[in-house]
Amino acid sequence: MVMSGDLHAVAIGRMMRSGKLDFSANPINAVLTGPISTRPSGWPSARRGTRALPPAHLDMDEDVKPIEQHGFTIADFAPDKIVRRMFKLRRDRGAEVYF
Repeated sequence: MVMSGDLHAVAIGRMMRSGKLDFSANPINAVLTGPISTRPSGWPSARRGTRALPPAHLDMDEDVKPIEQHGFTIADFAPDKIVRRMFKLRRDRGAEVYF
């Protein structure tokens, strides 16, 4: 599993290909852990006029497409499993569980 502290999104998926490397027989689980703080003009959709998308050199199966909202992830690592909790932050409500 790859967990990235992406600056602009929360997302979950599996990487099937990177460039010429084919991971389809053993996909790489990928998690974008969420931005703590981004100003409104900092979201990709505001700057580029498009939602956050995987780079062209990656093939992704997106379980949760990138969500542009403040949030964070807590992951508990045990010998036999990883339990991941993702939260969204709202100024008016504090932290709420995503999934």
